[in-house]
Amino acid sequence: MDPAQVAVFIPIVALCIPISAIITAHLREMARIKVRGASGLSNEVRAELNEMKSQLAALRDTTTKFDMTFDAALERLEQRVDRIEERQASASPFRASAAAEPDLLTLGGRTGA
Repeated sequence: MDPAQVAVFIPIVALCIPISAIITAHLREMARIKVRGASGLSNEVRAELNEMKSQLAALRDTTTKFDMTFDAALERLEQRVDRIEERQASASPFRASAAAEPDLLTLGGRTGA
C-alpha cells in the first residue's frame, strides 16, 4: 500500500470508531426500550389502573342515576306547571284570552316598533 493511501485511511478509521460506538449505543438503547415495553407494566401499576377503571365505572353509574333522577323530577315539575296553568285557564277565561293577545301599546302611547 502506498503511504498516501495509508495517510487517507488513518483519519477515516479514526472517525469510524466513534461513529460505530454511537450507532451501537443507540441500538442497545432501542433494544432496552423494546424489552421494557414487551415486559409490560409492573403489578402495582396494573393494580392501580384496574382500581381506577372500577372507580370510573362506579362514577359513570352514579352520574347516570343522578341524571335519570333529575330528568324524572323535571318531568314531574313540568306536569305540575301544566296542571296549574290548565286550572288557571279554566277558572278565568277572560285572563287566558287577554294574556294570549299581544299588547299593542307601548310607553308613550305609540304602537308597534
